Amino acid sequence: MLRGLDEEHVHAVRLVLTELVTNAYEHGGGADTVRLCWTHDPCRVTIEVDDRSERLPVARVAAPDARDGRGLHMVRQLSRTWGALERASRGKTVHASIDCAAYPWNPCVLPRENERVPG
Repeated sequence: MLRGLDEEHVHAVRLVLTELVTNAYEHGGGADTVRLCWTHDPCRVTIEVDDRSERLPVARVAAPDARDGRGLHMVRQLSRTWGALERASRGKTVHASIDCAAYPWNPCVLPRENERVPG
């Protein structure tokens, strides 16, 4: 799905995705649904993770010797936007958008309309 994104952009997406899914399992009763949406103009990947907890995430400052507590800080640093919304049914959706133009990595190779990216 992410063919055409610069390698560093893909790496940022993978890190954020991993952190959001890990948090869903550690603090939210498990990930119910994970969605990725890639828009080309602007080049942005949005990640959404649904979980069963109604408790909204809070980024905290971890002690230097702590084994955890840095995930949402990393999400905040890599994402143009991030946050969480309560779902009407039960639980919440945590989301983050990683924008190609916001960072110094190489621009992504985006397909033109009706063109497939090789790979």
